[in-house]
Amino acid sequence: MAVPAACLVTFAAIGLLFDRPLVEDRRGVDHRLTPEDEARALETVRLFNAVYQDFYASGGDPALIDEFPASKMVRHYTFRDLGYLRESELVQVYDLANLVVVETKSDGPGRAVVRTREDWNYVYQRSSDRSPASEMKGMTAEFRYRLEARENGWVIVAWDPE
Repeated sequence: MAVPAACLVTFAAIGLLFDRPLVEDRRGVDHRLTPEDEARALETVRLFNAVYQDFYASGGDPALIDEFPASKMVRHYTFRDLGYLRESELVQVYDLANLVVVETKSDGPGRAVVRTREDWNYVYQRSSDRSPASEMKGMTAEFRYRLEARENGWVIVAWDPE
């Protein structure tokens, strides 16, 4: 019983060591972004969505990969999804109809969270001739974007539906 307890304590200690926002929140970090950082974070979310739409509409053409403000992990998941569509001989065309910022805040030094409510339209097309493979559909969802400041600006390191 002592070994599992020791493992649990070690796991929790390592988690606290690497989960900086959790540790910093307990220390009372000020969760305000400067107006400049807030503007840059919001522009990053807008650019992310614009390039994201292009990747899907083009069937995965990576021409804008250097413009995509996303971490390596987010890029990997995006192109994995595009690969699945390609193997299914489909293209998914997204259109961001509306984006409303719900909240922006700091999540620690060099980190931000942007919460949005977004209206999206999408349709599947056959990749061979771009004929419709589905009807146009729409959805409204809230998203939480987690950003980190890097040398070349803010980058999306995760985004999740809320």
